[in-house]
Amino acid sequence: MLRLFKGRLGRGNFLVGILFYVSVILLSGTLLIDVISSITSGISCDYPANYNYPLCGIKIIIFLALLILPLIFAFSSQIRRLHDLGWSGWSFLLLFIPFVNIYYIFSLYFKKGQDEENKYGKTPNIKISLKRILSLDS
Repeated sequence: MLRLFKGRLGRGNFLVGILFYVSVILLSGTLLIDVISSITSGISCDYPANYNYPLCGIKIIIFLALLILPLIFAFSSQIRRLHDLGWSGWSFLLLFIPFVNIYYIFSLYFKKGQDEENKYGKTPNIKISLKRILSLDS
């Protein structure tokens, strides 16, 4: 069952998740660079002048998917990490307040979550799991 914004996520899973999301976004960036370099090197994406148009379109769609999906999962991870700290998911908005955002980021990365069960769920398992990071476990 997919539970993107419910439950809690511990520090270890959060940090591994962020590394995973950053690597996928970097991969999508290399795909975008490939599309831009093929356009600027004279291989046009214009149809019907060049038959590479479907390939360019597919690369752009893959780029957008590789960019948007990790951002959704990263947002989900931040919300669940906030739940582990006992904070509301709306605390995510603290990221946009200057100087407060520094405390927010350090709290996400370094502050220990609540030891006992809170209103967002049971204490998260310490074991690092990609299924847990992507909210695919039940």
